[in-house]
Amino acid sequence: MLIYEMKIAPSPRRVRIFLAEKGITNIEYKEINLQAGENRTPEFRAISPFGLVPVLELDDGSHIAETLAICRYFEELQPEPPLYGRSPKERRWSSSGTASSS
Repeated sequence: MLIYEMKIAPSPRRVRIFLAEKGITNIEYKEINLQAGENRTPEFRAISPFGLVPVLELDDGSHIAETLAICRYFEELQPEPPLYGRSPKERRWSSSGTASSS
C-alpha cells in the first residue's frame, strides 16, 4: 500500500500517528508538494479529485481519499489495539468530539 501525503500537512500527520499507534509499518509514502501545486496535476486529480492529501492507494489500485476513512480502513484490517473502541457504546461521540459518559 502507498500513501500520498505531505509530511508537514496536518491530515497526513494524523494518519501517520494512527498507523504508529496501530504498529503498522509496512506502508510506502509518496510526498506530494502542495506548495508546488503537485496536487493540482491531472495525474493526481485522477487519484484525488479535490487534490487533497492523504490518499491511500490499495494494492488493487483503488484509492481512499479521506483521513477518517483511511484510519477506519486500517482499524478494520488490524483491530488490535482498538483505537475506535470495541463496541458501539465505546465508539459513540458527542458533538464536542469527546467521548460521552452517559
